[in-house]
Amino acid sequence: MHQKTFKNYSVDIVNIFEEESQGYDGVTLFCILQGEAAVVLQGAELSLRQQEMVVVNQYERYQINSETGNIIIKVNISHRYFSRYYTNYAAARFCLDVEEGHEHRGLLREIIMRLAISKLQSNKETGLLEVNALLSNLLSLLIMYFKQSRTHIAESQQKTHSVRIKNTLDYLQDNYNKPLSLSLLAKISHTSPAYFSRLFSQEVGISFKTYLTQLRFMCCIDALEKTDKPLYQIVEENGFYDTRNFTALFKTRYAMTPNKYRSLYREGKSPVTGGFEFPVRTPPERPARFGEIRPSELLALLGNSLTAHEQMAELEPLSTEKWMIELPASDDVSLELPHPGYIVSIGRLEELLKAPVQQQVMTAREQMSLQYIHVEHIISENTLPEGFPTDEICPSFSHYANADMAVEFLKKQGIALLISIHFQLSEEDMRSCTLRFLDFVAHNITQFGDDYVSSWAFSYHPNVDFFADSEARFLRLRSKIKAILPRMKTGVFYPFPLEKEAMAQVPLFTSHLIRNIDFLGFSANANDKVSHDGFAKEDIAGAEFFVEQHARNILGQLKKHDLSVPLFLQTWNTLTGDTRLTNGSFFRGALLMDTLLSLPLPIAFVGFWINSEVQKETREDKRIDTSSLSLFYMGSTRRPMFHVLRLRERLNGVVLARGDNYIVTRKAQGYRVLLTHSVSFNPSLSLQNHLMTGFRKQINVAVTGMEQGSYQIKRHLFDQKHGALCHQFECQPTRFGRDSEVMAFIDVHSAPDLHLYDEDIAACWKVSVEMDVNAICLFEINKITTP
Repeated sequence: MHQKTFKNYSVDIVNIFEEESQGYDGVTLFCILQGEAAVVLQGAELSLRQQEMVVVNQYERYQINSETGNIIIKVNISHRYFSRYYTNYAAARFCLDVEEGHEHRGLLREIIMRLAISKLQSNKETGLLEVNALLSNLLSLLIMYFKQSRTHIAESQQKTHSVRIKNTLDYLQDNYNKPLSLSLLAKISHTSPAYFSRLFSQEVGISFKTYLTQLRFMCCIDALEKTDKPLYQIVEENGFYDTRNFTALFKTRYAMTPNKYRSLYREGKSPVTGGFEFPVRTPPERPARFGEIRPSELLALLGNSLTAHEQMAELEPLSTEKWMIELPASDDVSLELPHPGYIVSIGRLEELLKAPVQQQVMTAREQMSLQYIHVEHIISENTLPEGFPTDEICPSFSHYANADMAVEFLKKQGIALLISIHFQLSEEDMRSCTLRFLDFVAHNITQFGDDYVSSWAFSYHPNVDFFADSEARFLRLRSKIKAILPRMKTGVFYPFPLEKEAMAQVPLFTSHLIRNIDFLGFSANANDKVSHDGFAKEDIAGAEFFVEQHARNILGQLKKHDLSVPLFLQTWNTLTGDTRLTNGSFFRGALLMDTLLSLPLPIAFVGFWINSEVQKETREDKRIDTSSLSLFYMGSTRRPMFHVLRLRERLNGVVLARGDNYIVTRKAQGYRVLLTHSVSFNPSLSLQNHLMTGFRKQINVAVTGMEQGSYQIKRHLFDQKHGALCHQFECQPTRFGRDSEVMAFIDVHSAPDLHLYDEDIAACWKVSVEMDVNAICLFEINKITTP
């Protein structure tokens, strides 16, 4: 289609079913991200597939058609922008099939994709600089490796132009500034003027007069921008012999005089307001047909298509920050870090009969403060099957057999049960379930003792639509449990609304129920607050603090009603996206760590799933269950949350200093310094590490006030390339499964990087760390004791 406005460049991401253009005054590049497209370019038909590209040169006509749709990046670079940096642009032609540019096609493709990513990110501060840097590299690649020589041009034009027209175009490129006429060109071509005119229009797409005028006009604009020659000289040197007529034509096209254009251009302003195209006798364009593009699908394709060339990495210098941390002279500091216990959900109790789950539980128990295993549906046929008639006086079969093996395992590990009870049944069914549950509790007292079963807790999930009935049911059940086990904790899990105003209307805070519980469970999932359909930063406003703020809203209502009760954060999550595409390899280590460290102190326990399989990560609608986080993936392979908790356990001692991105603590043997680089943004824009390089930083830290001496230092670095599980899977790509050797390799390498060294610390300890997106860096600085 004709350009209706004149721009330096444009980057569009489109799903093209049908589009045609009668010529553009610059260069257009198409890169196919997904699907296929049939491209008719200057009469030749091309079939483009995923990852393939094509370049459309100045004033070349093209058509694009696709039956099934596609995702295409389309980059337009105007002649004015190109010729500003390349004086021979008017005579240049580019082709991506030239052999010399073969090894640079991948880099050219990556630049095009980075232009698309920059368009989506819309960084107001550095966006224009980034785009212009990318365009400069793109133009350099085109000129150095994809510019055709005269021989190449002749060979390519032979496919679309007759010998007469090919020779004519070559002659015009060399002699456009000389007196030329249709009769002269016809004579040179040994044809009649009428036949030559028809042949030229048929093969080139525009008339001879229009083509020559456009060529001369473009060269005049180039001279206006790059030289100080007077207008009359420019007009004469480029084949126009009437300054008045040229000025009239210029004003018709650009709505200003040539001198005004030059003045605005020299001031760095965009001098073109657009509007007019030369009259070209071409067939009318058919309306273009475009389809929709799913944001998550688009960004997954962009992320997976990038190749992270080292050449590009060199063009992206890291921003640098300096952090000065001054420690107090004494340890008399009132700062306190939250350190809740942990609840691990396994779904059904019988999961504990599986060897991999048992191993995962034991590993978690060794590494962190695991106190509860959370189960649901305790009254089920799988866990507590119904008995059956037998003629044995003392039955040899016990319907508690599987449950006994699971509970015995937990008792040996010193882990209690947290049992969720959903009583949204009929009154008759509820009585039956209550009796079976109380019978189960009594049986376990007999088998495992009063002290152990008293360490259990049960969490009641009321029906908020029939709260009064649910409240009565809970109070009856609680009284029966307390009659058997007075020390067992009984609590409620309530689905609080997200908005602070709506929470004030929750009936729980004014009920009898809240004054008869030992804890209050809740969920805080930042994904519930965010729409993942758009790309704007406003879409995630406040989501990075959602977990903390939601907890404080609950605590505010408790305080308002003069209530004090421990909180159990049973399910929670930070921003993660809502599909496997946006969830992908979005690394959130620092976000998870900062969320844990910002929890209000009344939160006594925090919950997780044991592994992704139990969590049932893939639901029927193929979307991710984002309600909570899991510690393991499969077998012994740990997910990032496991390592975040492991690093958190190492951050102990007296808090000496705390900022937005650092914490310093002191222990008897030395210090702990935690650095984080939290970046909270829509995960739709953060699928791959390649899309996030703009957020990387070089952090230079200086800590004063440490005790002088010799220290042994351990540095734990956890980021996308140092311990992230998804990155390890990406390094072992296959669609046919990974054997035990590969999984063992992934298991070993999906852990934070560890570096050990010695250092003498005097007045100030200095360290420099390259922090990737959401990276965590923990320094364990242990003083060396000498005799």
